[in-house]
Amino acid sequence: MTPRELVEALYATFNKGDTEAWKALCADDLVWVIQGKLPYSGIFNGPDDVIANCFSAIAENYPGIAVTPVEWWESGDSIWTTFEAKSEKGTFEGAHLSKVSGGKLTYFRAFDDTQQAAGLLG
Repeated sequence: MTPRELVEALYATFNKGDTEAWKALCADDLVWVIQGKLPYSGIFNGPDDVIANCFSAIAENYPGIAVTPVEWWESGDSIWTTFEAKSEKGTFEGAHLSKVSGGKLTYFRAFDDTQQAAGLLG
């Protein structure tokens, strides 16, 4: 699987809510960074931490969320993706940087429009 195919699979498994399939695509030492002051912001270490402390907060605050990739840029094992996230509360956009090594996701950093995302809370 190419790095882009792996990242495409990550979005697909996230949107299906299949955390076990998502986790299988990630390295044990994954570093996951969400900037801002959102309920799911922080630095998460390993897929279990992401699922328990980031994905759970996303699901709680953005019911029915689906993240749709819009554009892709590839540079070696790094994949940049612009996206649109839609939930029952509304829509926000941003970009993600994903790094793949050894056929697994090793690093992820979100560059979400945090002001737009925060406006959907509460």
